[in-house]
Amino acid sequence: MTMTAVGRMGTSALAGSSNYAERRKIEADIETHIQLIQQADSLLTYERIPTAQQSSACLTPAIYLAKVLEGNGQIHSGDNWLSTTSSSDTSTRYFPEIDSPTNPKITSITFIPDNDKDIVEVIYLFQAPEDNIATEYRRLELNPNFQSRCPAY
Repeated sequence: MTMTAVGRMGTSALAGSSNYAERRKIEADIETHIQLIQQADSLLTYERIPTAQQSSACLTPAIYLAKVLEGNGQIHSGDNWLSTTSSSDTSTRYFPEIDSPTNPKITSITFIPDNDKDIVEVIYLFQAPEDNIATEYRRLELNPNFQSRCPAY
């Protein structure tokens, strides 16, 4: 009986160690991506926003930042940047492309603007390595960096 108990504890410890290692990999991928998102927000300065878009970007900073992040640093430079159809004008690139996390357990990354609070929520959904947990999420709240340079309206 003693040997069976010791064997069960050993098996349980190995399974826990494997789950811990997988969780560490997932968390590391998410942390790396969060740092790249924060760097992208820092590179999106008021001065880099095309003049035609500055006033509308300042009126809805969270929506503008979310749109740029969804476009992976690129946004078309026409007056109507909120439009979903692409126009014939050129695009503006604010920061280098951000590679998505390579871990297959990370199932989605969404950018949700909240203009009332002037923040963008970045939500990472992933499959937890433990058997008793299905889906988990990590949430980052970003306040658009360029907003501090916007003129008062």
